[in-house]
Amino acid sequence: TWGDLIDNLSQAWRDTDAPLPPASSDGHWMHVTGREFTEMETLGLSKADPKPESKKRRLKTQKPEDFIGPKRPRGRPRKHPLPEQTEV
Repeated sequence: TWGDLIDNLSQAWRDTDAPLPPASSDGHWMHVTGREFTEMETLGLSKADPKPESKKRRLKTQKPEDFIGPKRPRGRPRKHPLPEQTEV
């Protein structure tokens, strides 16, 4: 509501010798949380900090030179291995 907005903004104080124009990251604010900063930025009372670009996440693929040995056999190992058959 408007009353909550005015109440939040009335708690945000700024030093009298602070540089102009006001920015959210200049360190001259007192009694301000992140909520007040977002309200002041949307109303145009303070400059917003530049947001870093989001990094794209992707799976790390295995390169052929990183390949070490053959793959393990598929499936669950047998509890009692079969006796090896010998050719005659």
